[in-house]
Amino acid sequence: MTLSKRQFGRGFQAAGAACAGCAILYLLTDTLAVRLAQAVLRRWLAGAGAGALAALYERCTWLATMLSELAALALPVLAAMGLFLLSPAEMGLRRPRKALLGPAICLYLGGSELLNLLAGVVGEKTGSTQSIVLPESAGALCIAFLSVCVVPAIGEELLFRGAACALLRPYGAWLAIWGQAILFALLHQKISAIVFALPSGLFFGYLAENTGSLAPGMALHFVNNCQAFGMLYFSRMGLGALSGALGAVGLIVLPALAVGTALWLAARRDKRFSALPAGASPLRLLRCAPWVLAAAFLLADSVLKL
Repeated sequence: MTLSKRQFGRGFQAAGAACAGCAILYLLTDTLAVRLAQAVLRRWLAGAGAGALAALYERCTWLATMLSELAALALPVLAAMGLFLLSPAEMGLRRPRKALLGPAICLYLGGSELLNLLAGVVGEKTGSTQSIVLPESAGALCIAFLSVCVVPAIGEELLFRGAACALLRPYGAWLAIWGQAILFALLHQKISAIVFALPSGLFFGYLAENTGSLAPGMALHFVNNCQAFGMLYFSRMGLGALSGALGAVGLIVLPALAVGTALWLAARRDKRFSALPAGASPLRLLRCAPWVLAAAFLLADSVLKL
């Protein structure tokens, strides 16, 4: 059987369906787990009455949120690994082939500042801004840090740049990158968040394919989440002016750092950011009905939330 027949035959349809299934399973598990946790917590609070400690309830709420997210991320990853026998190496669970974390951080931080600005403008225009209210107690704040910064950085990379990319990789590196990135972005649901998540998903996917490892993407994902968490924390502490000042400085310094890094890499003719192997065009995803249906469903869900 020739490669082209494999690309556009049943194997490709199955891979696209599995990739779409991972995204939908994640959404359904997260929704059900969160609703179940909320129902249990409401019932516990009603039973405890006035004697319930606010700090304890806050910790339990954030713990339930984190556990729901863990379950939603772990289930599709384990299902994909079990059903398609994905190895740790195929999932990107190994050391990077190339040392490009330093330049990647510089490039991503500069780009993410500009994306944050664009996402903010889009959010104001569409009314789709997304904000998290951080807890008051120290214990709940620690759990919130794990839930907001650590769990997504590890779990989302395993699911999208790990499992989803591994499923689509035989049909082309760029097809795999775009296939997972679009679903990853649409799962953020808010239009402003999608504007930020799509380029991020593409960059993380490129790093995973270029280095053969999830480590660079996990590191950048963690840095980005910590940056957002820090800004929220400053605002909650009444340091909104400091947060704004840091954001203004970052909007100048970080893009300049990214441009400087790009020029430095070009001057050195650095080969670490190399071209990926040729394969099927990402447009071939439009021929995979299950993937298209999943993307359309997630897009409609995002539009309805405007």
